[in-house]
Amino acid sequence: MIPPSSGSRRAVEAKPAAALTAAALLLGIVGMGTTTASAQETTPQPIVSYDFSTAANGTTAVANDVENSLFGNAVVTDADGETAGRYEEGALQMDGSYYVKLPDDILKGHASATISTVVRNDEFNSSGSQWTYLLSLGGTGQTAKGSWAASTHTSLYTSITSKENGAGETFFSASENLSMDEFQTFTATIDGTTNTVTLYINGREVGSSPVTTNPAQFGDHTHNIIGESRYPGVGDAYYHGAIKMFTVYDGAMTQQQIAQTLSTDSVADLLDSQASAIDVPAYAKDDFTLPNSTRNATVAWESSDETVIRVDNATGEASVAPQPQDADVTLTATLVPAAGMVQPDEPVTRQFTVTVPRNVGEDELREIVAANVVVENPDDVRGGLLLPATVNVESYKVSGSIAWRSSDPATLSIDPLTEGSTSYTTVVNRPSCGGATPVTLTATVTSDAFDQPIVKTIDALVQPVSAGDDATHSRVTSHDPGIIKANGRYYIFGSHRAFAKSTDLQHWEYFTNNLVTDYQSVLGDIWDAWPKQDTNPDLTGNMWAPEVVWNPTMNKWCMYLSINGGGAQYQKTVMVLLTADDIEGDWTYVGPVIYSGFNADNASQTDVYRVLGEGADLSRYDSLQDTGINAIDASVKYDGNNMWMALGS
Repeated sequence: MIPPSSGSRRAVEAKPAAALTAAALLLGIVGMGTTTASAQETTPQPIVSYDFSTAANGTTAVANDVENSLFGNAVVTDADGETAGRYEEGALQMDGSYYVKLPDDILKGHASATISTVVRNDEFNSSGSQWTYLLSLGGTGQTAKGSWAASTHTSLYTSITSKENGAGETFFSASENLSMDEFQTFTATIDGTTNTVTLYINGREVGSSPVTTNPAQFGDHTHNIIGESRYPGVGDAYYHGAIKMFTVYDGAMTQQQIAQTLSTDSVADLLDSQASAIDVPAYAKDDFTLPNSTRNATVAWESSDETVIRVDNATGEASVAPQPQDADVTLTATLVPAAGMVQPDEPVTRQFTVTVPRNVGEDELREIVAANVVVENPDDVRGGLLLPATVNVESYKVSGSIAWRSSDPATLSIDPLTEGSTSYTTVVNRPSCGGATPVTLTATVTSDAFDQPIVKTIDALVQPVSAGDDATHSRVTSHDPGIIKANGRYYIFGSHRAFAKSTDLQHWEYFTNNLVTDYQSVLGDIWDAWPKQDTNPDLTGNMWAPEVVWNPTMNKWCMYLSINGGGAQYQKTVMVLLTADDIEGDWTYVGPVIYSGFNADNASQTDVYRVLGEGADLSRYDSLQDTGINAIDASVKYDGNNMWMALGS
């Protein structure tokens, strides 16, 4: 059969982040599955295992270390069928000029399996024309029915299909990429009882999803490779990186079983990630409990001052002895690997500072709570104030709700608290001239910690109009602004990262987040992959017209931002989705929603074929030279349960 064109094939093999369809993103229903491989009663056994770390320079064939195996050598080769491997740092250096051919039929008849390799990735490829694969087992993509692959093209992802040319493929991206600095153990499992694929880096789960097939359903098993395309002969790039070990097992390993296969460095990384997830209170007034184990380790605790905090390692109970003054105690956790795992070269430890607040009576505690009720700049009021709706004293575990009263509502009135808001908004009517008008604000704090409410007064001075605008604020400039209200403030999101906020729509101040200070890290990959052009190579001035909305399905703020490459007549642009837990950020890049500026020659670099279907007719987009179709100026609205986007240009 004739191999498919690169456009047809890459319609299926689109960049993983781009494969999230516009509809799914807009509805906020895209999410990575959390299903893990089912537990095995027995430990899966290796089918093949190749150790590249001991091979000498020039070695072409590396032996299968599994005793009595039916499968032979792994062979270093190239398109001409001849080459010799280069071995340095105890690894096969895959420099993009050759790949490794594995024996046929490794996964034949296996519905469940595990692939594990110790690998370092040297390059991600943003080119749309040369796909890059770490591994593929099964048949070739063009004609053979079925293969399971892991790609490192623009990110780490896995895909599996039982049909030719990628038809019916299911795939997902990992939540993190392989390191370009150090070797890691990358593991992929497939559980054939549930058809679930799970990915791990150093034993840490980085993605899991149900799929539609498994290797037992493949129609061919003659293209098992490391570092070559699952579509040989179409001009794809060979893998750039280094391989130390490659093993395939006859079943789906559990996470615990994977942990038992890890090297000392990988175990250290796994336990360090688990140590960083340990939750220790910053303040402790009363006794509390510390974890004495993680998923793959026991935890031993040491206190820097046992007279203040003493830990029983058998139970994890931390006994607290309050002191006359605040006391800081350092708790050190040491993680010891579970049975069957190797010991790291150095102990894995993590330190936590816990403050034990001084012992106080009820009257002093009430004073502490009152001191935490704060209003910003009350003696120079020239615009609306924000009044806190709650107070929280973390050190003493005391919280309460606040009700406010103004002594002069004609000058400074307090709006009712809106649902979900953390602050009351105010309306200020400044006198035209004369001196400042005093207003007393009375806060009444109600808390379960006290029988009687706490009352605190704050004296405010409302400045006359003749005093001018608030010196602590300034007017702002923002192109294509969209305005949204949240938590008692108004927010502007404008082009080119011009973000500002105000309490009264009159006095504005800029605010920053990672999109302002580190936009290249957040958006650089998608910029390089599509909109960037020789005539417009700088991302700085090409982040246009953000639209920010609250998505209750995702329980996040969503920003739809145009990354605009311009370049008439084609206007290469991509509308992307970013999310944040707080409206002020930081923001996390999710993926593309809508592309513009594509045609049949380059649509494979986008998710267009995945949205419209393989080989879709793109003639409706052929008017680029006349209209310069663009994707910018999003407006997102709800209609009942549906979410709609109108966009411009």
